[in-house]
Amino acid sequence: MTFVRTNSGLSNFHAFFGVEYIVYSEGGDPKKSKKTDHSDDTANDEVWSIDSIFWRSAFSKFLPGTTIKIKSLGSKEFVRPYAKKIQNNSIKNSIAVFDRDYDCYRGEIINHPRILYTYGYSWENDACRPEFLISIL
Repeated sequence: MTFVRTNSGLSNFHAFFGVEYIVYSEGGDPKKSKKTDHSDDTANDEVWSIDSIFWRSAFSKFLPGTTIKIKSLGSKEFVRPYAKKIQNNSIKNSIAVFDRDYDCYRGEIINHPRILYTYGYSWENDACRPEFLISIL
């Protein structure tokens, strides 16, 4: 049996971590996500999900005053149900982030202000853009 929070529970989940938004992200091990049952701390997310490090840096750079908790859920298919709920305004205080992959060519981009995609195929492509590397150096 799978444990699923109600929309109200998901909308209020951010309060348990004292943040403004829960960010649902790809990356990590889906088996580990199920075992932790969404109760692990931020440090543990970063240990096993490089995607969370990228997205935390992006939020820090572009929304420095916004507090977030990143939940790495595994593949895109684990994040998509949360994105659909965000798109339908069924849940609040949540953001979904994805690698763009080939979604734009398949017509699968979810257009909503709280659903974000990488600019390129994946965050690795974005991180290796010359302009970005030069700005860091």
